[in-house]
Amino acid sequence: MPGHLEELIGKINGSCNDNSNKITCVIADENMGWAIGVAKKMGIPQASFWPGLAGLKALILHNPQLIKEGVIDDKGKNKYLT
Repeated sequence: MPGHLEELIGKINGSCNDNSNKITCVIADENMGWAIGVAKKMGIPQASFWPGLAGLKALILHNPQLIKEGVIDDKGKNKYLT
């Protein structure tokens, strides 16, 4: 995959006459860290993220609702798994 991404970026950036359509950064899921390596190799700014954090944040924000609806108790015990 890294070789294909590097080739794709090269083709896109090589065919652009102006900077408005060039790939100027790479943002990749941390599970695809090789994409960050390709960006570094090509001198393109990069950033990574872990989508699991968004899921964890959503769970934490919904804990009060889960307790209110009786799905879990105030100690986090799930009544459906007992």
